[in-house]
Amino acid sequence: MALRSRFVFGLGALCSATLATIGCIVPVDDSTASQQQDATETYWTCNGTTGKHVPADGSFYTTSFGCWTDEHGNDRGDGSDNCLPWCKGGDPAGYAEACGGLSGPECERQIRWYAADADRFGCFGRIRATNPDNGKSVVLLVLDKGPACWVEDKVDHWVLDVSYPASLYLFGEPTSVNERADVIVEPVSADTPLGPDQTPVPFVGDGCVNSMDCDFEADGEAGICAVYSQSGDEPLGFCTIGCEGYCPDKGGKATTFCVSLDNGSSGSCVSTAGATNGFCTNLPGMEARELPRFIGNSSAAVATAQVCVPDSLP
Repeated sequence: MALRSRFVFGLGALCSATLATIGCIVPVDDSTASQQQDATETYWTCNGTTGKHVPADGSFYTTSFGCWTDEHGNDRGDGSDNCLPWCKGGDPAGYAEACGGLSGPECERQIRWYAADADRFGCFGRIRATNPDNGKSVVLLVLDKGPACWVEDKVDHWVLDVSYPASLYLFGEPTSVNERADVIVEPVSADTPLGPDQTPVPFVGDGCVNSMDCDFEADGEAGICAVYSQSGDEPLGFCTIGCEGYCPDKGGKATTFCVSLDNGSSGSCVSTAGATNGFCTNLPGMEARELPRFIGNSSAAVATAQVCVPDSLP
């Protein structure tokens, strides 16, 4: 297992120091860093019948489709869909394993948590869809092709068809393409349970001891662990990504802000102080401090914010 050194607080100069020294490199394990899929694209395209490429940032708008059973036990259909999953014929062995001898509508109602986009994720692949506004995530089984390129043409964006139960869980209601109800999508392993995902997903500002604890990607940047102190034999750190001017936010997490923690050499995303993180008291050795935004080469406006940073920061 190879180890590669990363800068702890941004991309400042090397120095020889202890783990607690701000601005120095600490070796962390990169083996679980998110890897971008080969067939990704930064700008949306959809040629032919359905889209083939995955957006680099995982962003999709959603629509609701398929057969399902409501909370009262009533079987529900879909007037615009025949509930005959393409993958039944496209991958008969996979269909037999997932659905046995069930018909298409019976299979969809039994699975409940399913999606289309087989040309992007493969029949019977599993994906996690996360609503960035509320942090809710659901794991879905890919059963069908679609949506058609003419659907994506309406919004010039990638679109994911998801089951009605998935839409209700993520958004509280069914969605249509023109609503632009967005999710962040990532493939997951075949043994990941289907349905609402209660596994805590790390993000900027969460505690860590190494970068395996920061297994997320945002704005094309893989999360890393910024180690700032030592507690006995265990290092203390927080998850971060590099930034210039702006940082992404995630539902259910504290808002973020881009600051420099290495005397202006580079930017790092940190949490703002608030109730979500106990006003910075949830992590030992952290404190709330008013810091200016690191602008770098961005067009971001000059601003300051109360953010959570190590109390050892000069």
